[in-house]
Amino acid sequence: MRHSGVLLLRLEDASGPEKLEVVKYIMKNYSSRIKDNFCVFQNNRFRIKKINRTEK
Repeated sequence: MRHSGVLLLRLEDASGPEKLEVVKYIMKNYSSRIKDNFCVFQNNRFRIKKINRTEK
């Protein structure tokens, strides 16, 4: 499956407006680092895992 990157938001107890603020914060501060990576935001922590790409 091809993709440009994955952003998983673990915001189970957040309200809609709180989720929107988190997305705005991530896009402002980390948008250039999401491409081609698997990223997780949970408990005010942003983690990035490189995705190994192999073309078929």
